[in-house]
Amino acid sequence: MVLFMTLATWVAHQKNALSELRAFKNHLCWLEKTSSESGKTIKSLMHRHQNKTQMISDTEHSVGSLVHGYGGGSFWLNEYCVWYINKCDQHLYIYDFKTQHRRKIKLDLPKDEIWHLADGQIIPSGQSICVVERHQRNNICYALALITPETGEANILHADHDFYAYPKVNDTMTQLCWISWQNPNMPWQESQLNIAELSIDTCTISISEVLHDDRVSYSQPTWHHESLLYLCDKSGFHNLYRKNAISDECILQEDYDMGEPLWQLGVSTYSIIDPDNLIIRAQAISQEKLIRVDLNHLTATPIQSHFTHFEPYLTGTNGKLACIAKGVDRLTSIELIGSHTIRPSDNLPKNIDWCQPECLSFKNHLEQDTYAFFYLPPNTDQLPPLMVNCHGGPTAGINTALKPEIQFWTNLGYAVLDVAYSGSIGYGRAYQERLDGQFGQLDALDCIAATKYLINTNRIDRNRINIKGKSSGGLT
Repeated sequence: MVLFMTLATWVAHQKNALSELRAFKNHLCWLEKTSSESGKTIKSLMHRHQNKTQMISDTEHSVGSLVHGYGGGSFWLNEYCVWYINKCDQHLYIYDFKTQHRRKIKLDLPKDEIWHLADGQIIPSGQSICVVERHQRNNICYALALITPETGEANILHADHDFYAYPKVNDTMTQLCWISWQNPNMPWQESQLNIAELSIDTCTISISEVLHDDRVSYSQPTWHHESLLYLCDKSGFHNLYRKNAISDECILQEDYDMGEPLWQLGVSTYSIIDPDNLIIRAQAISQEKLIRVDLNHLTATPIQSHFTHFEPYLTGTNGKLACIAKGVDRLTSIELIGSHTIRPSDNLPKNIDWCQPECLSFKNHLEQDTYAFFYLPPNTDQLPPLMVNCHGGPTAGINTALKPEIQFWTNLGYAVLDVAYSGSIGYGRAYQERLDGQFGQLDALDCIAATKYLINTNRIDRNRINIKGKSSGGLT
């Protein structure tokens, strides 16, 4: 019973403890699960500068956006300040790094409208361009808006698309790009990259070019000098492209997924770390690695690391890559790759046996290659009962990082089968699209096929099989 309670408490504490890591020069911010003065669990905004870390959001604020329902992109920063959203009321706050003063921005909005903001960028004028979810009397619609903090003036820049993400302004404030998509598509099914001429003085934009193809997803545009970097899956995998006045070409094409489904705003699976280099996360068969790309010579060099999973919040700071990382025997920490740990992971409970994942490859009922991770309980001398885990999404994935919930079950004597059913990410677009029109069917059949594989190879007790899932995995 003591072991059970220790594990249960530990699992509850570990869930989503660190998220949304972003940097600007030598300022680094992230969200961290803490307790408010009134005892509530909240997500606090942390700031690290000159080797000092402190909480900068109000002690009763839980930072988080509600845009698109799933949120993300709940703060953005430059070298002077950070703008953040308080989740409970969706109000906008600005924290000044120098004065350590926090103030609420009251927006001057049209009558009978409530705005939720997210995924912004502070531009050199001190204003922000961000995604806006406009709550009107009988309607919710989306737009890009320019926010002036001194006056609260809020100007709509563009509102012709159904959904928006990644508004990015170039260094000269003359061009704006963003990702958009239309109903009924999800952004990983079909989206487009828009490029527009921008006039801050008149609060107007004029679209000059659109990158769009049927059943192709664009994501994560970033300006770099006179070029625009972005991810696109026209090859069947999300790969890295670069567009400028001379060419538009893939500069890192591999059978790896380098993107992330846009369930939440603000995700970043690559980051420019200095004028000549970027680092990108790549996934293949649920295995992850970091790759350094020389943007001048277009060479790619894998980075050696003992970490096996990198959350989609890669960010460059002082020529290094900061990231939220995990390993097969390591909890979540914030790491400066090739340097040191910024925010250490919590201590592992003592007297616990940690189980390592075994990668399985098997055929589903359609004779398609399908994958899973299998965890055996420690010190077992008989065939163990099985817990089948169906991840959520369904457009999501699995990885080999230490998962408290899985270790909870293995230490209670269960084997655990973590299934990357058809529709999962990390295996290319074709694998992801297998589930189209068959959600709730093919994913369930893949879980059955994985279980039969273990039965046929005499790995589990066929009379003691359980299955669980959350969100869409519950339907599976």
